[in-house]
Amino acid sequence: MKISDFRIGTRLMLGFLMVVSVMGGAAGYQIMQMRYVSELYRHNAERNADAIAVRDIAKRLSDVYSVVADGIINQNMDGTRKLFSSAKLTAQKDIAALKSIADTQEEKIWADAFADK
Repeated sequence: MKISDFRIGTRLMLGFLMVVSVMGGAAGYQIMQMRYVSELYRHNAERNADAIAVRDIAKRLSDVYSVVADGIINQNMDGTRKLFSSAKLTAQKDIAALKSIADTQEEKIWADAFADK
């Protein structure tokens, strides 16, 4: 049985069904790829939020230098001790946050190195 043996209506219907099935397959593939891209986008948004948190930690870390320098320059030890203990508590919170943010093995090593120093 050949395609040329079918009537013209049947051939047109088979051709139409083939085109619809190819388009349906392409649409299904695109939907699957969009889900994959959506997951990548969500993960990227989380990592961007983590990068912003790390930047804020770095800024707070540089503020510790100001506390120590102010204590050395002004010789105000009582005020410096209060500010330094506050900065130390903030640093401990930042270390815990940094360890929770670490995702890869390399990032965990960096977080541990940050906690040690």
